[in-house]
Amino acid sequence: MPQFPRLLLAISPGNIPPRLPLPTELAHMTYRIGPRCRLLRAYPEQALTGGFLMISGTASSCIGNLDRFCRQVVSECQLRHAAGVIANWELASQCAPLATQLDRALTQAQLEFWVPEYYAGATINAQIFISSQLSGGSLAARLQEAFDRWGHRIALAIECTPWVFQLPCPSGQGTPLERGLLQQLITDYNPRLWFSEALCTQYFTYLRKEQLHLALFDNGASIRKKLELAARRGLSGVILSWDELAPFAQEVFAPTQRRPGGNRF
Repeated sequence: MPQFPRLLLAISPGNIPPRLPLPTELAHMTYRIGPRCRLLRAYPEQALTGGFLMISGTASSCIGNLDRFCRQVVSECQLRHAAGVIANWELASQCAPLATQLDRALTQAQLEFWVPEYYAGATINAQIFISSQLSGGSLAARLQEAFDRWGHRIALAIECTPWVFQLPCPSGQGTPLERGLLQQLITDYNPRLWFSEALCTQYFTYLRKEQLHLALFDNGASIRKKLELAARRGLSGVILSWDELAPFAQEVFAPTQRRPGGNRF
């Protein structure tokens, strides 16, 4: 079994993963910020113990009595014996004061706080997760850039949504794909599949209406490569959705390394 970094699995309500061959911590996606900045929980009848509170919310819901919200969160963490909180709310400037205040409250309570890079400047002690999804450059360079700025607070968020780009694409902005649509493209065009060592992801190209397109997607081999990169870089951990990992779990956690394929750039 390869050495992977600390692994946090985001799980939807009632979707408990099977026993995996290495330690994992669950991030419960049952919490959200309600109106007037109150902590709300879905499926309160389900018993939750340990792991993390993964809290979603909109920009408008982040405005309100922040002191009360922070007390609610700390109390819920202590009640559930949770390790801390993962911020999964909207990326908006209105939410930065909440990130700042919750960072302070959780630190005082000796609880962890994990935030997307957008809120890095609003926090002092929080772990900062960097998205694995890139349209250019290299993931290793991207992590090094973040490390140079934020130090050992850096973690990796492995996001496995497939994307398609119309080339050339100077903006770097693509279109997300459902897995079913990705498979349909592969069936329709029968492309040659490649692996990008720089992006740590699978890809293929296809021609539609005389326009070249690039599709990026993940599988077990690319997810494993990202985990290995995070381990080599000494990152504080990795966040990954169990729903996205589940189809590839056997390959990701296989005892021997599997090559992603001979076709690379």
